[in-house]
Amino acid sequence: MATGIHYDAPVFPEIERERSYCMLAFLRHRKRSWIIVFFVTMIVLVFVLWGVGRYINEPGPESLAKVNGESISPTDFAFHYQRLVDQYKNLLKGSLTEETLKNLNLRGLVIQELVRRQLLLQEARRLGLETSDEELRNEIGMMPEFQADGRFDQNRYLQILRANRLAPAQFENERRAELTLRKLYGLIGDSVMVTENEVKDRYRFEQEKVNLSYVRLSAEPFLPQVQITEEEIQAYYQQNRETMKEPLKVQVEYIAYPLDHFASKIPVSDREVEEFYKTHLKTKFHQPKAARLRHIFFRAPQEADAQQKEKSRLKAAAVLREAQQGKDFAQLAKTFSEDPSASNGGDLGFLPEGQMLAPLDRAAFALRKGQISGLIETPMGYHILKAEETREPKTQSLAETRSEIMNEIRKEKGKTETGNAAAADRGKALSGTPLSQLAKERGLASAQSGLFSQFEVVPEIGPVEEFNRGAFSLSMNETSPVIEGRQAYYILRLQKRKEPSVLPLTEVRSQIEKGLREKKASGLMLQKAKALLSQLKTEKDIQGIAKKNGLGIEETGWFPRNATQISKIGPLQEMAPGGIAVSMHQPIPDRIYQGQGAVYLFALKESQPADMERFQQEKKALQERMLAKKQQQILQKFVESLRAKAQIEVGAQLLEKEAG
Repeated sequence: MATGIHYDAPVFPEIERERSYCMLAFLRHRKRSWIIVFFVTMIVLVFVLWGVGRYINEPGPESLAKVNGESISPTDFAFHYQRLVDQYKNLLKGSLTEETLKNLNLRGLVIQELVRRQLLLQEARRLGLETSDEELRNEIGMMPEFQADGRFDQNRYLQILRANRLAPAQFENERRAELTLRKLYGLIGDSVMVTENEVKDRYRFEQEKVNLSYVRLSAEPFLPQVQITEEEIQAYYQQNRETMKEPLKVQVEYIAYPLDHFASKIPVSDREVEEFYKTHLKTKFHQPKAARLRHIFFRAPQEADAQQKEKSRLKAAAVLREAQQGKDFAQLAKTFSEDPSASNGGDLGFLPEGQMLAPLDRAAFALRKGQISGLIETPMGYHILKAEETREPKTQSLAETRSEIMNEIRKEKGKTETGNAAAADRGKALSGTPLSQLAKERGLASAQSGLFSQFEVVPEIGPVEEFNRGAFSLSMNETSPVIEGRQAYYILRLQKRKEPSVLPLTEVRSQIEKGLREKKASGLMLQKAKALLSQLKTEKDIQGIAKKNGLGIEETGWFPRNATQISKIGPLQEMAPGGIAVSMHQPIPDRIYQGQGAVYLFALKESQPADMERFQQEKKALQERMLAKKQQQILQKFVESLRAKAQIEVGAQLLEKEAG
C-alpha cells in the first residue's frame, strides 16, 4: 500500500449504525458509540486510499442509482463498497466468507448511504452552501500529508495521489463534497440547543441509584416437561442442512525447524557478550529505585470552584486522619478513593522513580516502608500515599547476566540460521527431494498432521495462524514458502483435501435433539415468566409471588440507573440506555428481561437520589453528549424528510446482485 492520506473514522455514519446492528444480530458484535457515529461524519466521508485502483477504470453502466435525476456511478459505488469490505476483512481476521458478506447486505447499505449523501449535497446546494474553489484550495493546502517544511508542496500532492491511483480531479471533487456537507452539518447542529435544566434532569435520572428485588427463572427446570419426536428431529435436519456442513479440511506433511535446535549450536564470543551488556545496560540490567504504593484520591480539578476544592480537601484531610490513627489503608481506599485502583484497595503495584507527577513522586520516594504521606495536591485533586514496600536501585553485573546474554544472542542468531536452513531445504523440496529426507539430513523429523479446518488449531503446532493460512493456500502436492512461527519455521506439502460436506444425521442427532429440547424449555420458561409478570403487576408483591411459586428472591444491590449492566446479573438483552424503567410511582417494569440463559422479573425496592454536588464537575461532558445525540436525531429526521419528497431509482443490476 502506498503512503497517503489515512482516516480511522468510519466512512458512512448510517452504515456504521446499520452494520453494527447486523453484526449484533449476525455476528454478536459490539455496538458503535452514537457520539462517534455522528461526529466522525463532520471530518471525513470518503478517502481511505487503498484498493481503489482496481475499480476506477472498470467498465459498467453509467448509473447504479438516481436521486432526483442525479446519477450515482458504478465507480463511486465500487470504491465505497470495497472500503467497507476491507474494514470487515480487518475486523474478522480472514473469516469473512461470501455467505457472511451476503448476510451483512453491504451492497444495500452502501447504496442507501450514497443516496443519503446525494440528498444532503443537493439540499446544501439549494441553501447556497457550496464550497468555493478558494475554500477547497485552503483546505487541501492545510492538509499535513501534502506539506513539506510546513508548506503545501504541489509535487508531493501529485505524487501521493498518483501512488494511490487517484486523479486530482477525483480527489478534489470528493473533498469539495465533504466540505459542503460539513457546512450543512454545522448549520443543522447550530440550530440545536440543550438547556441547563435538561442537563440537570438527565443527570438526576442517570446518577440516581436503585436497588431492585428480582426473581430469576432458568430453562433447566422445564426440561423434564419437554418431549421431542423423531419427526421434529428429521424436519430440523432437512431445514438446516447447510448449517451442519463440515468445513473444508486439509492434511499436510511438514518439517518444523525449531529455533532452539539451531540456536544451541551457535558459538558466542566474549566480545559479543560485552557489547550486548553495554548496549542494554540501562534498559535490561538496571533496576531503578521503586516503591509499591497504595493510593487514595479525591477529585478537585483546576476548573472546579474554590468551594468545591475546599470540600474535597476537607474530605481528604478527614480520611488522612483516619489512616494516621491506624485504620486499614486498603479499606479506606475502597470506601473513599475516586481512583480506579480503589476496588483493589488503592494498590498501584511497584512504580519506578520519575514516572509520576512531580509532587507525588517527591512524596512517594521520601517515604519509608509502612509510612503514610501527608495530603498531596496536584492539578487533578488531593492524594494520600502509603509505601507498602521500597526497592533500592540495583545494576546486575556482567557475570550475573552472562548466561542470559548468551541465550539472547544465540536466539537472535539462531533465528537467522533457522530461516536460512528452511529456505535452502525448500529449494531442494521444489526440485523433488522428499521432506522426510530433508528432515533427516538436518537431524529433524518430518511429520504428518491430521485433517484440520482453516481456523482449527493443529495440536502439534499450536496457535500459529500463518501455518493454517499457508496450508489452505496450497494445491495438491504443492510445497509452501517458508512459514515463520514464534518458536519455529515450517515447510508444508499438501497431501489431502476433504471438501465441505453435510454431516449425516447420525452424527448430529444428539445435538439437534438437545437444541430442540432447550428451545422448547426456553419457551415454557418465557410463558411462565409472562404469567408471573401479569400477576406481579396486579399484586405488586414480588416476595409473595416468589413464595407462592417456590422461587427464590434476591437483590441487585445499589447500581446507578445509567449502568449498562447489573454486576450481579450481567448483561440483559432488553436493558436500554437509562436502565430498567422503574420509579416509586411505577415500581414494576412492564416487561421481563433476558440474559445468560435466564429471565428476570424486577421490582424496585429502594432508591437513592443523585449527588448533585458533583453536577458542576460533570455538567459539561453530559451536555456535550446530550447535544450530540440531539444533533444526530435532528439530522436523521432531516434526511427522512428529504427522502420522503425525493425521486429515487435503484438500478436493476444492483438488485439482482443482492438477490443472488
